[in-house]
Amino acid sequence: MRVCIALVSIAAACSAAEPDPLLKWLDNIAQKQLDTRETQIRAITTRQGIVARQAHVRAKILELIGGLPDYNGPLNAQPRGEIRLPGVVIEKIIFETLPQAYVTANLYRPDKPGKFPGILLPLGHWEYGKPAVQTIAANFALKGFVVLTYDPWGQGERKQIYYARYGNSLANQATEQHLLAGGLSALLGQSFARYRIWDAKRALDYLVSRPEVITD
Repeated sequence: MRVCIALVSIAAACSAAEPDPLLKWLDNIAQKQLDTRETQIRAITTRQGIVARQAHVRAKILELIGGLPDYNGPLNAQPRGEIRLPGVVIEKIIFETLPQAYVTANLYRPDKPGKFPGILLPLGHWEYGKPAVQTIAANFALKGFVVLTYDPWGQGERKQIYYARYGNSLANQATEQHLLAGGLSALLGQSFARYRIWDAKRALDYLVSRPEVITD
């Protein structure tokens, strides 16, 4: 009984402890910034104000991530085979978002001639993300869409931090892969987000280059 009382007392003391000073300081800054944002948003009353706010936010995000890579070279897309299912063709593709930065992707398209709307389908925050994405992409293709889905950095066939001695990556989970990539990018004064965004931008470039996709 005394042990139980002692444990309860320790738990109560821990819950009553002062929050970490650093976290408290950071939270105070965040709350002030949120208050400022709310005031600015409430002051917008016109369409012009909305457009100006959008431009400001876009510019600020680009500033914070260090801008996007200054590269518009060829995608060097390489077909790697295809899978045919009833009503759907799945193409295996590799393309480059930056020189020697290879992206593995699948293109799902209706198994019939014609031009169709395109959809870019990035993977969710899972280690592989394959089954759910396969189902979603195939269903869209059956409904008359061309869908491009690709492996993000650190997921699927693009795992990083490979260690030959283990024959595998030192970081197994997607979140761990992204945390390490974020830390390494920060050491270079960069943001990992800029490369994730760039992947999506270049994936869109590839998608609209396809003859089956409606681009107007």
